[in-house]
Amino acid sequence: MLRIETVLGSAIDLLGTDAGSGALVAAISGGPGFNWAVFGMTIASFAAAAFAAWRVTVNPPASHDELVLEANLLNPDLPLRPEPRLVGSFETVLLVVLGVYLVLDRAGAWIHIPGTPLFIGELMIAMGIGAMASMRLPIGRAIRMSPSLKTLTFWMGWGAALLVLAITEYGEDAIRDSALWYYGIAGVFATFLLVSNPGRLGRWLKLYRTVMPYILAWFPLALILNALFGSGGPMVPFSQIPVVSHKSGNVAVFTTIYLAYIWLVDSEANDYTNTQRTALTTGGILVLLFAGMQNRGGLVAAAVGLSIAVALMKRRRSEFGLIVGGAVAITLTLALVSNVSVPLFGGRSLSADQLITNVTSIIDPGSGSERETSTTEWRLEIWGKVLDDVTEDSPIMGFGPGPHLGELYGVAGKGEDSLRNPHNSHVGILARMGFVGAVAWAVLWTVWAVQLLLLRQRLLRRGRNAEGAVGAWLVAGAVTILINAIFDPTLEGPQIAIWLWLLFGVGAALPLLYAGFELSWIDDATHTEGSASVR
Repeated sequence: MLRIETVLGSAIDLLGTDAGSGALVAAISGGPGFNWAVFGMTIASFAAAAFAAWRVTVNPPASHDELVLEANLLNPDLPLRPEPRLVGSFETVLLVVLGVYLVLDRAGAWIHIPGTPLFIGELMIAMGIGAMASMRLPIGRAIRMSPSLKTLTFWMGWGAALLVLAITEYGEDAIRDSALWYYGIAGVFATFLLVSNPGRLGRWLKLYRTVMPYILAWFPLALILNALFGSGGPMVPFSQIPVVSHKSGNVAVFTTIYLAYIWLVDSEANDYTNTQRTALTTGGILVLLFAGMQNRGGLVAAAVGLSIAVALMKRRRSEFGLIVGGAVAITLTLALVSNVSVPLFGGRSLSADQLITNVTSIIDPGSGSERETSTTEWRLEIWGKVLDDVTEDSPIMGFGPGPHLGELYGVAGKGEDSLRNPHNSHVGILARMGFVGAVAWAVLWTVWAVQLLLLRQRLLRRGRNAEGAVGAWLVAGAVTILINAIFDPTLEGPQIAIWLWLLFGVGAALPLLYAGFELSWIDDATHTEGSASVR
């Protein structure tokens, strides 16, 4: 008979840490080393998220029971309603900033007004607040109708309260650390931009599928330049950040989201031809393999994101699997036969052997190099320390914004962009916002995803497969980013966070739009046949 101790011991071995094994044994026995407070808080977090998902599933808001909107939101030719000029200008700025983050990654986040902490992300947010103020938005009504916006409001409100308590002591540092939650306002902007003018969605998606093939071609070059120059290339003006400073994990995330779009949304909408879809998918897989040679976290995020996309596909799963399998097999065969290897800093290289090493070290951490095994142990140790310290010292509020947690836990590094948080955005939220913030964070994404998947089912029953696929794509994209944030604190930086909150905002807008939500300033006379708000 298979003993439970054997199974659990094997699970811990996958983490590659003796400390983890000891913690699990303590958990089983309830003996020394087992922290009941941590255990209780963790169970409470999962229970709260599960309860919220159950509430949305079993008892959805009455306004969401039916599909009122009949227009196809994917149509880029839907008419746009008149609106204040500032709103249109803000939309343009938002899209340009998102493009800058795609092209320049971390370097784009450091474009700022010289001598000030005003970066393009913060400037865009300030403009967005002004744009929203120029519209008569029934924000309260929207929040009451949307479980996602309700949870976001609570989570951001909790973060704002912690900022108020900390700002007198920590000043600018407290504001800087609050980026974890205040970037969420970009999601609010996206929601109301779409709700006020539903025709925007089709235009945004058309722009996305037009631009992304060029971005996909740029990614490998960007990674090569980053690997060759490291920190020695040209710098962003008035900073110490190289112009080419792409993270391979971020490249993997954006590529995965695009592949999910191709096979979830476009496979139903058919904006690309079959030849284009095959070529773009092959190119995307090559980019993922290339990024996977340098970063294991991005590889894991890509695997999870694509797995969710495959699970949510209505058709063409075998076609997708054939293209992916063929691209991987041919690429690895050619790379192994040619034995090409380009040395990189940090003891890694661009080679098929490095990719295979990264994959096997994910499956079996003990099989990785000493560097990879020690990295896993180091991260788990830090996360464990944060969890214990928050539980024992400040379980409700966490450490709050302001304290330099990077220095406290020895992960800060050096330079202008030194790390201020633990090497995990979700652990960072726990550390900054306590278990209240962490539980709200789990509930937020659970409720949002369940809402979208429920909406998808209703659309599919009506035969509106392409529109339903948008919700599935948003879920797959957000999960990809959230998984990568386990291995890299990407949500503290706007180049990923703003994109995540854009996905959230679009996802929060869709149930409102299909439920017939109307903004109070829109004249009912504009609801004519063929408009975006046809009932």
